[in-house]
Amino acid sequence: PLEVRFDLQMPARVVIEVAGELDLATGEILRSAVAERLNSLAGESLPAEVVYRLPNLKFIDAAGLNALLGIARPTLQDVVIVEPSSAVRRLLGLIGLDGMIIEESNR
Repeated sequence: PLEVRFDLQMPARVVIEVAGELDLATGEILRSAVAERLNSLAGESLPAEVVYRLPNLKFIDAAGLNALLGIARPTLQDVVIVEPSSAVRRLLGLIGLDGMIIEESNR
């Protein structure tokens, strides 16, 4: 199962915590949850940064990563990942996107 939680820190950023498994089967659940939340901000400016907090994401594949990145790219300027699980860190390292990981001590 996939769990998604939001912390809107307007106007600067939205923190999205994703837990469970993110893959082809659950990517659409994430897309829908984020779209619904962002659409609820109608009339407000969208946050400039999306922060994915992923310490409890136990599994992620390329389709799951595409869901994470595809949501934010068209509308938000910056996308960062904090507290990545080992699965997230491994996948980002394999494809050369480990620069997206920001250690909380650097924020």
